[in-house]
Amino acid sequence: MDVRQSTCSRSQVQSSVSLRSVTRDYDLPKREPVVRAGRRWGVFLLAGLLMASVGGSLGVADDTPAETHLLRYQFRKGEVVRTLVHDVSKFDVEQQGAQTEFGYQTTSWKRYTVKDVAADGSATLELKIDRVIMSAKGESGDFEFDSAKPGTAPAEFTHIRDTVGPPIAEIIVSAVGEVTAVQHLLKNQQNVKDADDRNVDVLSLLPNEPVKVGAQWKEKYEEQISVPPALKKTIKMQKVYTLKEVKDGLATIEMVTMVLTPLQDSKEESQLIQRTPSSIIQFHLEDGRIMSRSSSLHNTVVGFAGESSRIKVDRTCDERTLKEGDDGIVEVAVEPQSVPR
Repeated sequence: MDVRQSTCSRSQVQSSVSLRSVTRDYDLPKREPVVRAGRRWGVFLLAGLLMASVGGSLGVADDTPAETHLLRYQFRKGEVVRTLVHDVSKFDVEQQGAQTEFGYQTTSWKRYTVKDVAADGSATLELKIDRVIMSAKGESGDFEFDSAKPGTAPAEFTHIRDTVGPPIAEIIVSAVGEVTAVQHLLKNQQNVKDADDRNVDVLSLLPNEPVKVGAQWKEKYEEQISVPPALKKTIKMQKVYTLKEVKDGLATIEMVTMVLTPLQDSKEESQLIQRTPSSIIQFHLEDGRIMSRSSSLHNTVVGFAGESSRIKVDRTCDERTLKEGDDGIVEVAVEPQSVPR
């Protein structure tokens, strides 16, 4: 399956495996903003496990002699890599003279197990979610859910509860983080289309060649938005990665997201409001592993439903790799790093 594409991210299955889909058919809240958004948030979390990766084109800003660095994932058969993700979103919506504020917070423990490693360094990874703690607050009430506590899942989050524990998917990923195949393992996800497979983002993309500090590589992909009367429009997107620093064996990588296709109006812009994050990634060169990713976006769109309408979204997503013996229970939140705005 060709999944060349789109982080603490974008979609989710109808989104258990893809972080961007939560925004794809995003409807602005009316009578029940928290309940409706709660459903999308559930989808959003599970997709945080997956979003897209593609081979990047390389650009170097400085040709003066300097040390180069080969960035590659190091997969070891049987290895289990656990991560803790803390995701917070806040929404402020003005529409038809009414203002609505609501928000979500999710802490998730997830893992991938290396099932096999090929001679070219690519690997088959099995993806799982071990635990989820979620909360939503808004006009319609407050919701809380902890998958470790039976009976706490509101109706809006029951589909998430059913995905905690069993393997969600198996993916084949290259040594630079490019996802080349996805197999959905949950019964209700086995008919997910290739478009969702292309939204897998377990690992950030690395450059194809050795790079110096200051080098850039790019990831081009596509998103879909809705346009009247009932059509889909393809939007060309691009992630630009920059190697900012290498110190004490850690590479610091900056990522920014760009919309390449000109947008016609605020309605189109509002559908991409959660799909343009910026990130700081810490990558351990010797271990070949991401140690942390801190992402954020702070976007506002005016006029999506009339001149006086406005929607503002603030989101932070902080992810760190857990060491052996560290369950992340005491220190749930990850200290966010400075992320480009």
